[in-house]
Amino acid sequence: MNKILILKDNINTDDIIPTTRCTNLSVEKLGEYCFEHIISRDKLKEYDSIRAGDNFGCGSSRENASIALLGAGIKKIIANSFAEIFYRNAINTGLDIRLSNETQTNIPILRDIISSGGLINFILYKKIDKFKEKKLMNVKRSMTIAEKILSQSSNTFYLKPGDVVFARPDLIMSHDAVVAPAVVLFNKHFINTKVYDPNNFIFVADHFIQIPQIRKGSKSQKFYEIMCSFAKEHKIPIIDKVSDYEAEGICHIVLPERGLISSNNFIVGTDSHTCTYGALGTFSVGIGTTDLVGILASGEIWMRVPKTHKYIFEGELPKGTYAKDLILFLLKKIGSGGAIGRVIEFYGDTIDSLSLDEKLTLSNMTVETGAICGIIPGKIKADCDAEYEVIKYFNVSKLQPQIAQPYSPDNVVNIEDLLNIKIDVAYIGSCTGGKLEDIRIAATILNGKKIDRYVRMYVVPATQNIRKKAEKKGYLNILQNAGAEILEVGCGACINAGKGTLEKDEVGIYSINRNFKGRSGHPDSKVYLASPAVVASSALFGRINFHN
Repeated sequence: MNKILILKDNINTDDIIPTTRCTNLSVEKLGEYCFEHIISRDKLKEYDSIRAGDNFGCGSSRENASIALLGAGIKKIIANSFAEIFYRNAINTGLDIRLSNETQTNIPILRDIISSGGLINFILYKKIDKFKEKKLMNVKRSMTIAEKILSQSSNTFYLKPGDVVFARPDLIMSHDAVVAPAVVLFNKHFINTKVYDPNNFIFVADHFIQIPQIRKGSKSQKFYEIMCSFAKEHKIPIIDKVSDYEAEGICHIVLPERGLISSNNFIVGTDSHTCTYGALGTFSVGIGTTDLVGILASGEIWMRVPKTHKYIFEGELPKGTYAKDLILFLLKKIGSGGAIGRVIEFYGDTIDSLSLDEKLTLSNMTVETGAICGIIPGKIKADCDAEYEVIKYFNVSKLQPQIAQPYSPDNVVNIEDLLNIKIDVAYIGSCTGGKLEDIRIAATILNGKKIDRYVRMYVVPATQNIRKKAEKKGYLNILQNAGAEILEVGCGACINAGKGTLEKDEVGIYSINRNFKGRSGHPDSKVYLASPAVVASSALFGRINFHN
């Protein structure tokens, strides 16, 4: 047939396979829904290959994206550049992907993984052992934070960008949306195999547990049950849900809250926002389903040593601006492909002045620039003469509140350019915007006031502990009196998996991290991203506005 689908830049994983389809374990069904919002349902099977622009596969770490492409019969994808996590997932699943300026990947181990038919065969055929026999013999050099952490995790003295190593993570996180498909693969290929060091794993019930509240016939409960059964069998700890539709906490916030994240650790998680933990000085990256299976079986993961960008923010943030404005400002400056596959190190007196909650927001959204982690230095420091691909300085002393317009987190403008756009929904929640400080800021703005009568406002604490503290301090009471509805803890509307989503043609302003088409509701709705302060103010006025 040899028919090529031509696509633009920044095709994201929600474009490839919407979250609403990700409770399906059938490869054929995933293929049927692949690109349903781009070229309509079941049409991709008319094509053999894809030719795309920059940053193909950005967004979520969901391996369902590469699986759906395989299920639709795609034989090859050629793009100018790939988002790093999608690139990993494609190689691990045996999907033939190539950069437009090369005929095949030029890294020997990655060629071996692809030629083996994917990572699982690479492990089963013991090729991993042959690779590890060839020790890297790099000369002594100064290193960045990520290079140092990967060096100690791979037992390699010196590393440089481009090196590929097998490293042992200090902690592996996964959640209910990914464990189930990983268990299916693990049980199929690693029969009678014990999980390698189960104490290094943590599972969290947070992503899909609220789906039955809003959609009938979902298989999300089955996903949860598979996770619990596997964890019990292999003695893997779970941060469980507290009721049918409520989580103990969202993974990226509840793990730091429980003291499970340590500075200088190498952490991986089956979620692109695992980069959040970089706020605590870790090298923490998102991975896919097959990566998880590989670690369950071997305790190790292949990593390509990333280049690092150094961004220095100076100046006192003006009143009414926050870390959300900082990261949206950075996205405006460098774009969603400005740091593809890189690590970002954050420095400067602006960064030093941020609270931990604010630092978590900053690191959380670095993946939207294409980066795999955003590190705020902790115990391990970069060498003073470490090599950086990019060093940039920003003075933010005159920064205005920033807003990302539909349908991309980098489509950012100053708030003054968007005043008075009517909204239907105001949403404060998610791993990005549901922390205690986020809720406090919203309560301060709405104290003694009422939101616009035509606006539905939802507030979702990121953990049970945050909910309890917000109740004790009176924040939730203030927000309820203002007209907001306090929802159950969980990922919810951020991934179209709970209350607070948008209907056709509705407009919402959300404190979440992504506003891709259809990600938080109907594909013909519009999501604007902003700080909790702007979200609360907009709820008050019924339109995008700001009142600090």
